[in-house]
Amino acid sequence: MLIVVGIYINFRKVMLVLFIIILVINLATLYTQGSKSRLTEFYPTSSHLVNPILSQFEIHAPINITSDNHFIELGFQGNGDQQSPYIIGGLSITGSVDIQKLINIENVNSHFIIQNNQLYGNGSEKVDPFNANYNVIQKIVNIRNVFSSFIIRNNNFLGNGSDGIKIQNTNPGTIENNHIKSTYRAIIVGNCELSIINNNISDTIYRGIYMSSSPGSDIFNNTIYNSGNDGINVYSTDVTIRNNLIEYANSVIIFNSFPIPAGISVNGPSNSINKLTVSDNIIIGAHHGIASQGYNSLFSNNEILNSKGNGIYIDHLYTSGSLGENTFSYNLIMNTSLHGIAIVSGSNNVFSNNEIINSGFSGISISGIGINYGNNNGANNNIFEHNNIYNSEDYGVRIGHFAENNSFINNNFMNNGNNSTQGYAESEINTIEYNYWNDWTGPDIDGNGIVDQPYEFENNSDKYPLIEPNSGEAFRPIQTQEIVQDPTENGLVNPIKRITTITETETIIPVRTVFNQRSYDIPSITLFIIFSFIGLMTIQGRNPVFNKIRDELRKIRKRTNRSISSSRPIQGQNMNLNIFCNTCGTTNPPLSSFCMECGKSQDV
Repeated sequence: MLIVVGIYINFRKVMLVLFIIILVINLATLYTQGSKSRLTEFYPTSSHLVNPILSQFEIHAPINITSDNHFIELGFQGNGDQQSPYIIGGLSITGSVDIQKLINIENVNSHFIIQNNQLYGNGSEKVDPFNANYNVIQKIVNIRNVFSSFIIRNNNFLGNGSDGIKIQNTNPGTIENNHIKSTYRAIIVGNCELSIINNNISDTIYRGIYMSSSPGSDIFNNTIYNSGNDGINVYSTDVTIRNNLIEYANSVIIFNSFPIPAGISVNGPSNSINKLTVSDNIIIGAHHGIASQGYNSLFSNNEILNSKGNGIYIDHLYTSGSLGENTFSYNLIMNTSLHGIAIVSGSNNVFSNNEIINSGFSGISISGIGINYGNNNGANNNIFEHNNIYNSEDYGVRIGHFAENNSFINNNFMNNGNNSTQGYAESEINTIEYNYWNDWTGPDIDGNGIVDQPYEFENNSDKYPLIEPNSGEAFRPIQTQEIVQDPTENGLVNPIKRITTITETETIIPVRTVFNQRSYDIPSITLFIIFSFIGLMTIQGRNPVFNKIRDELRKIRKRTNRSISSSRPIQGQNMNLNIFCNTCGTTNPPLSSFCMECGKSQDV
């Protein structure tokens, strides 16, 4: 009881202290969230990332290493094996007009790391991007013919028009956590297996990352901002491009040659660029979001926003060999100036579960080329299913004269264009069925989920338009077969396949129904207001919960005081604790067990 009373006495002080602590924590949280609002609500650009580099640098002359002994002669720490690689770090190197490479390492077998340096190019050779001689451009870091692993990390590059990092003919290496600004090309890779991770690249004149003939390489988690042409350009097989942020890859067109500028560009002969994975990238404000001449590759879960041209652009016109057979799935394409998906030439691709919203022209444009530029002029045998196409300015789908045998099944077309229909076709040899068109939703007298009249548009129609949007339950005509025994005269049985019925079945196919991830966590400002209100109510004595606890504690205290008071002797009262023997009447001292007179046992 005394403990409870003590708690009550200090309760108000404890609540005041707790309120102050909560106030401080919430203010700190609000400050932190405010300072990170750009990172949590959007994505970082070059001005928002700072590398963990040294604050003091040793001014150093350009470094030229062409043998393993040069590491020792220049006094770099380490011995060159994998456990103790040579370290080139803490240096500040500035280029000059007569220096082509600030750090040049060639023809070595030693392991090495280039880290924590400040490197300044001077752009000693200015290059016409339409007729570039790349060999004369100054290279800040140049690595060639290295037969051991290496790492380039945590460096600051200021290019002033020079190339940033060029890697050729090496063993596997890593480029990570570098800040590369104002280069002609930031990272150039050829004929090596490389991991390019967590770099921040900004304001390149031409390309952010260029990779050729480097199977097994990874390009992960890079931020590329304001690239003059391509953000990432790949001319290789078996490369993974994932979780990169690319903002504003601008339009510098190279005539009569691919690539057309794009956030991510995959170009070259199709047999040289296959088995690519391009996924989970965010591409904002590029000319084209993704431009592809790839073959047998996967493009999935990318977000392509505010493209100045097309969201996804496919053109195999100048390629040779196999083409197409790519899969484009679960991509979000929004606010393109031209088409959401544009196929100029390319066949045998699958487009499924994509969201195409607010296209400046058509949501999907598939044309083909009639002029004989090469072998791959057609746009044929492409499959579009389970895509959502909304709010296109022109048509939801537009099919050109040289596009044939393409299929559009189980797609949703909503609010596309101000035309009489949402579709347009110049070619009749395409399959369009079981799509939802929100301007054609009835009648459905037989209740089978299909509008009773076809959805007609120029040169084609959807014979089975759906009355409700498709959410993954696909209507497909399936021919069921039964085996009928046909006895013959000689007693033998001939199996005969007989088509009996055509039924409409439902197959569950997952579709992307949400393209904006939303968080429903309670904001810190809300928690701050709630706790502040509770604290103020408590201090002012108007908190009903606190008041109830206080009243109960007061009752406990009163009962405790009353119990303690009743157990005390009344002042002046003589309390007789002696024991009287019932046998002989002798008065014995307190706690006596036997009578001192007669020896009888006493009951205490």
